[in-house]
Amino acid sequence: MTKRIVAVLMLAMSICGVADLSAQTDLRSLIGGILGTKTAITLESVAGTWRYDSPAVTFKSDNLLKKAGGAAAATAVEKKLEPYYKTAGFDKAEVTFSPDSTFTMKLGRVSLGGIVEPAPKDSDATMTLSFRLGGKVPIGSMDAYIKRNGKNSIDLTFDVSKLIWIVDKVAAISGSSSAQAMSKILSSYEGITAGFTLRPAAAK
Repeated sequence: MTKRIVAVLMLAMSICGVADLSAQTDLRSLIGGILGTKTAITLESVAGTWRYDSPAVTFKSDNLLKKAGGAAAATAVEKKLEPYYKTAGFDKAEVTFSPDSTFTMKLGRVSLGGIVEPAPKDSDATMTLSFRLGGKVPIGSMDAYIKRNGKNSIDLTFDVSKLIWIVDKVAAISGSSSAQAMSKILSSYEGITAGFTLRPAAAK
């Protein structure tokens, strides 16, 4: 049955022709979902500026997700984090990935940046963000997990301990008590990645 569905979709791709590349991309993603394969996310595919839409939380494994009570548990954590994101200024988050393998992350009045590097081979991460002070001095790095939600949205998440590192940096620079409170909330969770659902800046 699966083979028949894939064959029909492949035929649809040929009918679309090379002129409608977006339609072909959508069909390839659909085929990948049916076959249980993932569409690779590259720096080129997410290059550009993305702006905050909402908190994003994922569980590191299906077992942890099941123990926590399913997808509703992730939504509950996101809802709990949302007011802290707003008071800390994280609802103004803006992330830019550039084709030259650099990135900037603006969180309220604080701006961080650095270099995009390949993720370790033994990691499920999409890429590694290496933060640089003044664009030169390394101050830390972390694996980033990116999940595409259709054409106009991505989830950018980090191991919760690494997101706490970002929050603590923001709190140290800005003196924000809200950021400090958010750090404490995040530290109460284990086995999750947390970050942001982002939309293209042009779509705002």
